[in-house]
Order: sequence, then C-alpha cells, then structure tokens
Amino acid sequence: IPYSALWYQRRVRDSLISKDDQTTYSEVYPLFDPYYVSYDRSFDSYESLSEVSKRIFSLETHRQKQFSHIARTIERDLTDTEKLYVSHISSLVEESGGQIEDGLFIIKPGVMLLSETRLNLSFLARNSLITFLIAGVSIETSLELIAHKEAKVARLTSSKTIAMNLPLFRIQGPNSWSQKQYIQETLKQRTKFVNSYQPRKTWENGNEIFNMTLPGCKVTALCYSMTLGDFDSLFIGRMGPSGNETEVQEVVRMMADCLHALYPDIIYSPQSYLNFNNAEKYKPRETEQVSFGDLILPEISLQWCGETIVRKNALKLFKKFNINVEQPDYLALSEFRSRITYLAFPKKKESIEESEVYMKKMVNEFGHLSVVAAIQLAIFIGTEFSDIVKSLFVKFGYLSRIRSSHVLVIGLKECHQLLMQWSKIGIDLEFMKLLTTMVHNKYPLVIRPSYGD
Repeated sequence: IPYSALWYQRRVRDSLISKDDQTTYSEVYPLFDPYYVSYDRSFDSYESLSEVSKRIFSLETHRQKQFSHIARTIERDLTDTEKLYVSHISSLVEESGGQIEDGLFIIKPGVMLLSETRLNLSFLARNSLITFLIAGVSIETSLELIAHKEAKVARLTSSKTIAMNLPLFRIQGPNSWSQKQYIQETLKQRTKFVNSYQPRKTWENGNEIFNMTLPGCKVTALCYSMTLGDFDSLFIGRMGPSGNETEVQEVVRMMADCLHALYPDIIYSPQSYLNFNNAEKYKPRETEQVSFGDLILPEISLQWCGETIVRKNALKLFKKFNINVEQPDYLALSEFRSRITYLAFPKKKESIEESEVYMKKMVNEFGHLSVVAAIQLAIFIGTEFSDIVKSLFVKFGYLSRIRSSHVLVIGLKECHQLLMQWSKIGIDLEFMKLLTTMVHNKYPLVIRPSYGD
C-alpha cells in the first residue's frame, strides 16, 4: 500500500526502516486503483493512484533520489548550492540523451544538435556552421575536442567555479563497478579532508585549487561549433581507434550519425569514416566541384542568403533553463552559450527585457563577443568593391565568387570585427554603410548602427 512521503520519513526518524528502505518502499505502488481496508483512517486520507504516480515520477522526486544517492556516497548531505548545480548538469546530460547511474556516474554522454546555418546556395553547404551541445563527457575528452582549432567552443569552467565543487563523473568500459568504488572512496576521503582542513577557506585560491585535485573523469558540458566541412575532417581523423580516446570516438560517432541523417551528401556514416585514412581530410570533396550553369542571381546589390537557425528541441531545452525563447534565435543561443560557462541559468523565467539586459552587459559592457561565435550569416553581394575590401572579406569570412558577383559567409563576431577594421581604412564607405545597416537591422545587439563615426 502506498503511504505518503512524510510517513516514510517518520519511520526513518524512528529507526523503524533505513534510508534505503525509504527509497525503495516509496516506489512500490499498484498499477490499478487500490481498495483499502482500514480500521483507523478514512478512505480519503490515503493518496490516490494519480497522486502516487505523480510523486514517484516527477522530476523533483527524481532529483531528490539522486541527491540521496550522492549523500550516501560522499557521507554527508548536499548543500543547497550543490543541489542546484548537480541538478543543472544532470538536466543537460539527460535532456541531450545521456544517462546517469547511481546519482553521480555518467554511463553515456549526451549529444544534441542545437543549431545550423541554412544557406540558400547548396554549393556552400560545407561552410554551414553547426553547433552541438555535448554534456557529460570527461574533462579529458573535452580537452581533445577543444584542441581542434577550427572549433568555436563555449564550455563549463573546469575548476574556478562553485559549479564544479561537486561534479558528476564519467564511467566507461566493462569494469564500471570498480571505477565507481574508486571514485566513491576518493570522495569519502575528500569529505574527511575538508572536515579537518577546510581547504576551500584556508588555501589561497582554495576553491579553484581543491577542485583541480578531483579525478580527470569529472564531467563537463560544452557547446561545440564547426562548419560541416570541418566536421567532415574531424570525423575522418577521430572516428577510428588509432590514437583516439574511447570517449572521443563515442562522441564523434553520435555527432556523425546526426549529421549524416541531415546532410548525407556531405557527411558519411560512422562506418564509412572507419575506412578513411587521415590524408583524406586534405582532398577536395565532390560537393565542392560545382557548376553555376543557369543559376539566376538577384538583381539587387545586397541580399540575405543564409542565417543560423536554432532547432525546436534546443529552444525547448533553453526554456527549461528559464532562458526566454521569444527573443530572436541568435540571442537565445548566445545566452545559453554564455550561461553554460558557469551553469549560471536564471532561477525563474526571464522576460525579454531581462534577457536583453543580460546580453547587452555581456557584449557591450564586458566585451564578450565570443558568446555570439555560434552565429553565422551569408550575404549575396552584387556590387563591385576594391581588392582591399576583398582581402578583409577573406580575412574574416569565406568569400565565394559567382560570375561577377560574390557570396560572403561570415560569423557574427567576425562581421563586427570586419566592420571595425573596414571603418579605419576609409575605402568603399558607402558600400560599408549599406552592409552595416543591413546586418544591424537583423542583429542590433551586436552590430552597431554605424562604425567609424
């Protein structure tokens, strides 16, 4: 018979059942409406089946069970701050398809496609910027991914943050039980050490330094952006076992599976990549050998031909973390990338005004233009411009010639840098003003109304 949570708490308090019993018994309930025979309580005093089901399967109950598992492992209760950050990283892992076991241990990392740049000209598709959320991978694996200079990365700070005071841990391979035992013993000893020496308070930079002493399998989360062409090269070099860590192979397989389903002409299946050698990265792909044929070009001098779009499942994820999704896509994604660095998500649902204030502070006050690094745009340019301006386009973006016209594919951050440098040169200023106005109207929080005034 299902009793209330308070009933079980009282039995633990009176030492009639253990905490393990409490966790187990609270999940035992019938799959049909029960009939109660009671001599001391009215029928209405018992929980209904729907109430029991809601209590057992709610996210709140799920998290409380997780906290109980962790508390038993580290032999102390969690602080409210620790519960907040454990909840944040756990939600990132679970929402992106990862799996957590025994409260602390990641047995499968999560990978979720957040955004993609959709270009109107198919021959440019390899230049489309793609962003994944990768959650629940070890710090060691994140270093391998970050080492690829082509990537634009926003990641959870590894040690200098209270969000990493009590991280989760990555478990791999068939000997997972032994790995768990080792980590559990490590955490128990850390609890004893903290009680005796208080390193976070007594050491210089104590919180950061003490967090650095945790095992390298502590997990992190990152937003990982590359062009499709760069992902293709990444998969060629990282899919096989030669020289590649096990978890790196696992993560790139998941990303390749996702992108192969969406872009089969550019991204191969994971199995196909196993047949490539590293030299394949440097060979031109067939999709790059195009003919413009009867392509009809717009008659106006400037026209949009691509922008970054946030996927619907990503917007649902942002909403769960209280990020306002009624704002433009570029702001919602950029805010998520900014907040993931410290798991500093809003405690309640944001208004559009609150989100705008936050992003203005990041971009204008602090100058953190890296938060918009996952945003890309593409513009058809049908007007003439000087070789100096052309060199700027090539420096900051990708410029493709189509007959007597061009297409510029460029990141939003790089577009701001381009306009800053262009304004100092003083050439083709009327063209620069047209381009500035066009991009400012779409991205007003990042691109200024004018440059060089």
